[in-house]
Amino acid sequence: MKSSLKMKVLVLIISSIVFTLICVSVILAIRDNNIYPSNLNVNNFPLGNVQKNQVIEDLEGFYAQQKLILVTPNRTVQLGLEDNGIYLDTKATLDQIEDERCFPLKNIINRGANKVISPLFKWDDELLNNILSDFVNEINRPAVDAQLIISDYDYIQFVAHKIGYSIDLEQTIKKVEESLASGQLGPIEIFVKKLKPAVTLTDLQKNITILNEETLIPPPTNTKIDERLSAGEQKVVLGKDSKIVKQYQVIREKGEIVDKVLVDEKLYPGYDTIIYIGTGTINK
Repeated sequence: MKSSLKMKVLVLIISSIVFTLICVSVILAIRDNNIYPSNLNVNNFPLGNVQKNQVIEDLEGFYAQQKLILVTPNRTVQLGLEDNGIYLDTKATLDQIEDERCFPLKNIINRGANKVISPLFKWDDELLNNILSDFVNEINRPAVDAQLIISDYDYIQFVAHKIGYSIDLEQTIKKVEESLASGQLGPIEIFVKKLKPAVTLTDLQKNITILNEETLIPPPTNTKIDERLSAGEQKVVLGKDSKIVKQYQVIREKGEIVDKVLVDEKLYPGYDTIIYIGTGTINK
């Protein structure tokens, strides 16, 4: 008897709980017909406790201010949506929320969980492709080899090399469209390929060496009379060669000198050879 009574009490309690849940769910479902639940978000835009007739205007206003963000290793570009042919498909986005609430108890089950809905975008293919083509063309540039310029005034000037960059337009369009299709505006990382020059500044500098050339100029000979010497007697004081030192910057290719530029020249003067002779000596 006691066991039967306990069973009746338990059934009554469970029935009360189920009835309460159904009632609450129905009440919430009626409320949600006009106001979105507090746990609903479209990405970072909260829909909770907003009248449905106001949500469309608020949501479109929010996404009108958002940017499509493209990131490369050296720069970040933010593109306005409507100006670049990208639009929020508001109806399709909100329809996802209606599909979620297919039976009354779901208002209770999902009430405590934060529900994030991905926005759905539509875009003008031609306009978006043109914008991305301009973006790629601004970054793409060929590599430039280092240069060696020899002026008419025997002056060597180095022009540094430049790294090139290349972005695949088709891959960029595909990546951006995939991101939009998943409801994401970025940051979208764009792969940039570096192009190396065939000749770098280091390569050129390795082929430039310094070469010193010396030219000796024998000293002239002068004769002088030395009264201390007898006739026919002579004394020789040897002179010293003058020296010209020229310094060149030498350009080599495969070890061979192909050009050289004079960068410095110095004269180291010597002195004459003097032959001293005595008074009355006859020069032959």
